[in-house]
Amino acid sequence: MRKYFESPYRNYFILALCCHIIGAWFIMGYHQMDEHFMILEFSKYKFGQAPSNIIPWEFSEKIRPTLQPSFAHFFFELCKTLGLKDPFVQVFFLRLISGLLACWVIFKTILVVLPNLKQQSVRRISAAVLCLFWFMPYLDVRFSSENMAGLSFMASLLFIPDIFKAQKFNASFKSLFGLGFGLACSFYFRFQIAFSIIGVLLWLLWYLNSKFKSYFYIFIGAATAVFFQLLIDRWFYGDWVLSPLRYYQANIVRDAASTY
Repeated sequence: MRKYFESPYRNYFILALCCHIIGAWFIMGYHQMDEHFMILEFSKYKFGQAPSNIIPWEFSEKIRPTLQPSFAHFFFELCKTLGLKDPFVQVFFLRLISGLLACWVIFKTILVVLPNLKQQSVRRISAAVLCLFWFMPYLDVRFSSENMAGLSFMASLLFIPDIFKAQKFNASFKSLFGLGFGLACSFYFRFQIAFSIIGVLLWLLWYLNSKFKSYFYIFIGAATAVFFQLLIDRWFYGDWVLSPLRYYQANIVRDAASTY
């Protein structure tokens, strides 16, 4: 934390934090209905407050990853334990968590990427745009699958400079594991980000002199995230399911997505 407020961009960081906190408080409702019905409604089901026959059909088909609904469930339980029983206050804190995570990813990106830019003026303009672009606080505080997938994806990309700097792809286990784990988490937040993940892996294959051990470490990180997601889906749905495969079968094979 200290390095963020000792950086030359600390004023931008402080302004960004303030904007995201204000946004988390004043921005209510949802940007797209899935943010409510596929996350908060699923979480309500685990509380016994919503019978399965009235929540979206995706629940009975077991095609949605339950990483976010499960997090929301345990977070709401924590809020109740702390005496925060107002659902509007609870959801505010979910938005606040989303906004703070987004700020961390933005700040970390600035510190990792901008030193590669030669001109100081370009670095400062880039930092200002990343921190203060007008609609970002609105989007960043959304506790949506799109936002969480994007944040996980960008956070995982922050491991790549360390991998790239290591000659002949001899990066540390931590960086390679983190890359694989982060990419897998982003996939389980939003399956469609698989196309971006494929692009990253192809880029690594093309530009870096890789070794089998390095890709194995990435695979171990991804497999660890997938294993935990399988356990979460098992707990949530009460059955062993592979939600990406069921999603593909429902929306691509049976073409259920075209209904919407």
